[in-house]
Amino acid sequence: MDINPPPVISQRRESAVLIIGAGVGGLCTAVQLQMQLGCHDFHIYDSNVVPGGVWAVQKYPGVACDVPADFYSFSFFPANWTQFRPSGAELQRYFEALTIHYRLYPHLTFESVAEDARWDIPSARWIVRIRTRVRSENIRDEKEGQWMWIEHRARILCSAAGGLVEPKMPDIKGLADFEGKIVQSAAWDSTLDLTGKDVAVFGNGPTGSQIVPAIMPSVSSLIHISRSAPWYRAAIDFPYGRIVRWILAHIPLARRLLRWFLALVTELAFLDTNMKEGQKGRTKKRLEAEAHIRKTAPQTYWKVLKPDFEFGCKHAVWDAGYLKSLNDSKATLIISSDVSVVPRGVSHNGEIHPVDVIILATGYIPTHGVGNLRVIGRGGKTLAQHWQENGGVSAYGTIAVNEFPNFFLIKGPNTASTNTSAILITENVVNLAIKVMKPVLQNMAVEVEVKDTAEKKYTDLVQATSLKKVWYAGCSSWYFSENGNGWNVVLYPFSQIYCWWSSLIPQWNDWEYRN
Repeated sequence: MDINPPPVISQRRESAVLIIGAGVGGLCTAVQLQMQLGCHDFHIYDSNVVPGGVWAVQKYPGVACDVPADFYSFSFFPANWTQFRPSGAELQRYFEALTIHYRLYPHLTFESVAEDARWDIPSARWIVRIRTRVRSENIRDEKEGQWMWIEHRARILCSAAGGLVEPKMPDIKGLADFEGKIVQSAAWDSTLDLTGKDVAVFGNGPTGSQIVPAIMPSVSSLIHISRSAPWYRAAIDFPYGRIVRWILAHIPLARRLLRWFLALVTELAFLDTNMKEGQKGRTKKRLEAEAHIRKTAPQTYWKVLKPDFEFGCKHAVWDAGYLKSLNDSKATLIISSDVSVVPRGVSHNGEIHPVDVIILATGYIPTHGVGNLRVIGRGGKTLAQHWQENGGVSAYGTIAVNEFPNFFLIKGPNTASTNTSAILITENVVNLAIKVMKPVLQNMAVEVEVKDTAEKKYTDLVQATSLKKVWYAGCSSWYFSENGNGWNVVLYPFSQIYCWWSSLIPQWNDWEYRN
């Protein structure tokens, strides 16, 4: 039961498809609706001011993708990249170019947050309440403007809110008492000047490991703090010169062959995630990582930089200058959980390090593709209740749950990967969703819903397959449910060949269509 009174609706809209999120998943869904079904009756709401999802938000120093550019891009929209691994700014330009090319801007409403979605049985429609910001022409301050409520009705609801939405605040003793400036990497303050400042960076995943070398030249001192070290691998990165760019742009199949080669390499790497069969491959990678640490990092840190868990248990970080930056006399590395914050610094082993600015690069809370959206399905049951009753967060084919008809999760549970491109996975699951929703959009059915037995069978398969992976080799990570039962909520445990095949030919017996 809702305690608060319902908001006053200022505007009502309707479309065949409603998409929440203009990131990788939302943009891919919109394009494929047009390309595969000729459907232009859709609308997208996004909380940001530009398309691109996480790349519209991530503006911290050194932000870049750790996947090669020609693999972290849509197969249907190639780009003439400037380097092997793209910067965050170049990726943002890519998604804006895609939005323009496919004429998606008329279908977009920015600065809008979908609060709740309810399945209406009589009309067979999703009713979604959306809070959106309204500005007048004379308002320049991004914090100003008024909020109004939109009620949007749609036959199909696609939640593409993504998994990197809500930053995770670390549990650090004394953080609330810090008198200096605290900045989250996911909400970077573009006016922040770190020149001559004493800085502490918490978190050493891909984000923290990109920030440290980027800001090292300008700061007075830098303390990098984390509770454990990941495995670091030497990053492969280089600029695309004029000749390479010309070849990829003008020689037939050159870019496609590169993409296929990268897909093959990542599929072979996926074999190493198997607990038993992948031991030889993981040992080779571990030895390479250890050699890279000894070659690049200061000897005083060799011991603490070597993880106490098996290679592959957590996501390995591609090192593009981080370990080398630790050789700077301004740098101090602390790998310990016994670190606290005091009003003007950080304290460790009885020593207080003066700090002016704290940067939090501590990751995100898994949101399973729905963000903070409250989804209410058939019979008044919420999506959160459904997952609780089923033992954990999951979705058939990563896209659908029983009792939630005409609802599709894009970049939902178990769509992350430790070895391949998030965009490759997205294209595969979007293709499956498009095929399944097609009869509804072409008026051959009113509703489509995955069967309960099919969902539970798929869920059991995901969890059983996950247990055979190196992810369960003794480390703790954000891959698993926080209730401590070892439930895999994040990673896709199958190969992308399987993902592609299962999206190419849906198991129609697993779905129920109603008129």
